[in-house]
Amino acid sequence: MSSSSKTKKTVSNKLVVAAIDVGTTFSGYAFSMNYDFNENPSKIHINCRWIGGGQLITNKTPTVLLLNPDRTFKAFGYDAESQYAELAEQDAERDDGKLFHKEHFYFRRFKMKLYKTKYLYQILVGRRQKTYLSKVIDDGHLKELVASGGAWGGTMVDKAFEDFIIKLFGIKSYEEFKKNHVEDLVDLQREFELKKRSISVSKEGKETLRLPVTLKKCKDIFAIHVKKGQELVVGQAQSTSRYSKLEEDQISLYFDIYTSPEEDPKFVDSAECTFLGKLEVEVPHEKSRAIGVFVSMIFGGTELTVIAKEEKSGKTTKAAFNFLK
Repeated sequence: MSSSSKTKKTVSNKLVVAAIDVGTTFSGYAFSMNYDFNENPSKIHINCRWIGGGQLITNKTPTVLLLNPDRTFKAFGYDAESQYAELAEQDAERDDGKLFHKEHFYFRRFKMKLYKTKYLYQILVGRRQKTYLSKVIDDGHLKELVASGGAWGGTMVDKAFEDFIIKLFGIKSYEEFKKNHVEDLVDLQREFELKKRSISVSKEGKETLRLPVTLKKCKDIFAIHVKKGQELVVGQAQSTSRYSKLEEDQISLYFDIYTSPEEDPKFVDSAECTFLGKLEVEVPHEKSRAIGVFVSMIFGGTELTVIAKEEKSGKTTKAAFNFLK
């Protein structure tokens, strides 16, 4: 005589089952109510309305943590980004020079720095985009059959974008921007996230991303008009370059004139650079960044004449600088 027994399924007396996903870039949560699960196991609730300012609404929030100076919790996710940016903005308006936001602890994408053995599997998953093939076994658990992946996640795209910004503006300018313009940095990161979400395989054409004015102002690099060793015709204008307004409400443009003995100078704050003077050019009082100014240089002996011509009105402004002074 033989007997057999089958595994009996039990009904949990728990009211809710919740899961928290702390990801490398974004984090979120999901939950299922007991009464929903009994009727429809696939009915799972998530927060689809994380608001990051502007048009950025996601079903996850950035993995960003903000702690008070005493290391107690202050905020997480979009709230942490916004509150830290507000602290930095308030510090910029202080008269005593104190930087209160620097006393806080701001962690962004900190998951990859949690080098603990018990989190090793989670760290590898968070660092790479992975694909799983699983099956449901008798007791209701999942058995993983295949897992594959590589370094294709969104963090790699973010890193490539940051490298591009550094290449464009220089590491010194970018670090100054991150240090002194936190609010604009957060806005730039959110704007880039929006662009990523709008791109698809079938989408064609270019994507335009607006860069903060404060980042452009940090770019103390040369716009070279004449290079060392270049043959010049005395009294005639050399290369002409076009410049436009950084801010819509600007009423004038300022040009700082420098010289350098270097073959290919990069930054105006290097020890070899010599400041000659400044040229101010008035521009029409129109709220548009499209208004341009053409700048030309005329060399005559020991004197340099800089001529700036306003594109729309044709009005010219002239200034002379003496190399021997």
